[in-house]
Amino acid sequence: MSKPAKKQDGDKPAEKMMFWTERHDTILCREILIHNPFQNKKIWKNIAERLVTVKEVRFKADLDQRAIRDRYNLLANKLRRKLKDEEKASGIETDMTELEAALEDLIEREDQSDAQHKESQEQNIKKREDHEVAEDMRAKSLERLGETQKRKREDIQLSQVKKKRGSAGGAVAFLRERTEAMAAARKEEISMQVQQQESESKRHQEFLELMKQQQQQQHPQMHSMQAMLLQQQQQQSQLMMALLSKLQDK
Repeated sequence: MSKPAKKQDGDKPAEKMMFWTERHDTILCREILIHNPFQNKKIWKNIAERLVTVKEVRFKADLDQRAIRDRYNLLANKLRRKLKDEEKASGIETDMTELEAALEDLIEREDQSDAQHKESQEQNIKKREDHEVAEDMRAKSLERLGETQKRKREDIQLSQVKKKRGSAGGAVAFLRERTEAMAAARKEEISMQVQQQESESKRHQEFLELMKQQQQQQHPQMHSMQAMLLQQQQQQSQLMMALLSKLQDK
C-alpha cells in the first residue's frame, strides 16, 4: 500500500480559495465609506491592503484594488436595479440590510463625485474654448491693428510724396543758390591762395637780393684779410731766415 507523499521542507501550503460572503461585502463597504476612494482612485489600493489584515474574516493575501473595485461595482449595480424596480412598482420601500444601507450611501457619494468630475471637465472645456475664442479675437485685433498702421504709413508716405512734388520748384531754386554760393566761396579762396603765393614769392626775391648785397660787401674785406695774412707770413719767413743765419755764424 502506497504511503502519501511527505511535504518537502520549504513547501508552502496551498492557499484556500476565498468566497465573497455578505460579511466580506459589509466590511468592504465600511472601508470604502471611511476612505472614500471616489475622489482619489489611488485609495483603492490602500483599502485592498487594509482588508488583507482584517482578522474578523479572511481575505485572500493577493487581494488587489481591481478585485475590490469589481466587487463594489457588482454590488452597487445590483442595488441600483433593485431600487429602480421598487420605484417602478408600488413605490413601497422594503427594509434594507446594513450592507444595502451602506451601498446606498456609497452610490450617492459615487454619483455626487461623478457629477463633480463631469462639472469640472465641462468647466475645463469651457475655459479652453473661452481661451481659444479670446486668442482668436486677439489675433484678429492684432491683424486689424496691423492693417490700420499699414494704412497710416501709406497715407504718411503719400503725403510726403505730395509735399515733395509741391515744393519741387523751391527745392531747385535752393539748390541753385547753394551752388552759386559755394562757387563764389571757392573763387574767393583761390584768389586768397594766389595772393599768398605772390607775397611769399616777393619775400623770397627780397631775401635773395639781400644775400647778394651782403656777399658783395664781404668780398673786398676778404681780399684785404688775405693780403694781411700774406704779409705776416713773409715777415715770419724773414725772421726765421735771419735767425738761421745768426745761428750759422756762431
